[in-house]
Amino acid sequence: MIEGGGGTMYNMAICDDDKGFIEFVKEIIRELNLLNEVNIFEYLSGEEFLFDMDNRYDLDLVILDIQMKEMDGNKVSIELRKRYKNTTLVFCSGIYKPSPENIKVAPFRFLLKEYSKSKMLMEFKEIFEHIKANNDEPALVCYDGKHYLQVQPHEIVYVCIARRGTKIHTYSEKDTEEKIYSCKYSIDKIYEVLKDYHFAYAHNSYIVNLKHIKKQNKDEIQMVTDEILSVSRSRSKELKEKMTLYFERKYR
Repeated sequence: MIEGGGGTMYNMAICDDDKGFIEFVKEIIRELNLLNEVNIFEYLSGEEFLFDMDNRYDLDLVILDIQMKEMDGNKVSIELRKRYKNTTLVFCSGIYKPSPENIKVAPFRFLLKEYSKSKMLMEFKEIFEHIKANNDEPALVCYDGKHYLQVQPHEIVYVCIARRGTKIHTYSEKDTEEKIYSCKYSIDKIYEVLKDYHFAYAHNSYIVNLKHIKKQNKDEIQMVTDEILSVSRSRSKELKEKMTLYFERKYR
């Protein structure tokens, strides 16, 4: 999540074929005095939610009905998790029947629609406390050519300037290959988000994740992907200082 000048806003999607329950959840948000902090997006079917999901790519919370016509909540949650691994997912149902599929997508909580208003207020209070407490590591919203998805700082090798925004180079030991995504944010804005997560400028055109530097000399750095990046003269001292500080903290 990237914060704006007006403070942090949380994006919440409610996907339920019961319009009455959607209105009930909105009333809960209102009574918790969170309306000024939450953007609420409503969907009456799983198909509608998945069709529009890329337009709502900054999702912090999804309230998802398990039992819906045609595409049920289980199928929707699987598609959600393919792209948004860290979005807080909450299932709701008229009948509490968690399945193995429910557990695999790592929901934060199961809500019963029969809960009293006071019980639901308590549940949503805890849900938003969880979201705020676990919002320490931001996720960059990137585009893979087909869909938007969340990328965590530890996955990023480096970020470079592109024609429209930036390119995000990632690496995973599990996948053992580099993946490149597009991001609409400028490199300066991304640096403001990532600077506290071991990132530094190596050049005016790119910032690097210090964790993923394999070798370093005065003019070049080699990343874990074996890609060689040049270090500009104007950024050399800054990079060296941040590398020194990073290793001091790592082995302290």
